[in-house]
Amino acid sequence: MNKERLRRLVAEGKVKQDVLADLPDLSTEAFEIAPDILEAIKASPQAWRNFRRFSGSYQRIRVGFIEAARKRPAEFRKRLAHFVQMTEKNKRFGFGGIEAYFEDAGEP
Repeated sequence: MNKERLRRLVAEGKVKQDVLADLPDLSTEAFEIAPDILEAIKASPQAWRNFRRFSGSYQRIRVGFIEAARKRPAEFRKRLAHFVQMTEKNKRFGFGGIEAYFEDAGEP
């Protein structure tokens, strides 16, 4: 489930009442960055400076993506290193549209 999208749709009043009743908790207060991830970001002053400027939703999505590989240490380290590297350059990633994957996307 894409909680970020759901939060936006709920805020815009675009979710039907019967669906609202069945939604899980969409609050963001419980979001915490694991100490090892935070330490890796803070190890680079430039990455830390840029990270703090990213939107909360982008931070949650990227950290969640890294956390999803927690039980696969090599993949976890790879994702974390890539995130820190991109963040140092103030580059967001992972938001390519369908056009990035299909040559004829969007064409009739």
